[in-house]
Amino acid sequence: EEGVLVCGGPGERYDIHVERDALGGVVLAWWEFRPGAAAEIYVSRIRPDGTLPPGWPANGLRVSNPASQPYTDFDPVVTFDGAGGLYVAWCRDYNTISPSYIQHITTLGTVADGWPEYGHYVATTPEQSEPQIVTDGRGGAIVIWAQPDGYYATRFAADGPVAVSVSLAHREATPDRV
Repeated sequence: EEGVLVCGGPGERYDIHVERDALGGVVLAWWEFRPGAAAEIYVSRIRPDGTLPPGWPANGLRVSNPASQPYTDFDPVVTFDGAGGLYVAWCRDYNTISPSYIQHITTLGTVADGWPEYGHYVATTPEQSEPQIVTDGRGGAIVIWAQPDGYYATRFAADGPVAVSVSLAHREATPDRV
């Protein structure tokens, strides 16, 4: 009746991203300033009855690196791996560069085997922004991001990233054509 408290610890939370999971619950991702820390990315999974699944910590699971201070992690997005787990992608502001990261989390709220504790770089190029993520339908994820010269995409699977090609189309609107 009064809702379910997802994260009630001290701190300031921003830009929550919500995705419905295949089990009738939801996964939430947000960025947050907890006392004495830089902005970090957290995720939480809520079952249909409003409870946390086994293994998931109260107040969210930190997926970004706490050693990133004084930099800011922001703009988290989520997709699912098809096996009950999920992928989270986000940006980090390093003043003049903004690399994106991705992390694979299991259904039990732990880092997937073979993945670093605080995620992979999506790419090593500077000035990344606006990460978006979608399942590849085969247990992996495709991350798309913007750079000043265009949009880029990389596929991530259990065995690591795979470059993919992105085609963009452009059309001009005119009053006499749809």
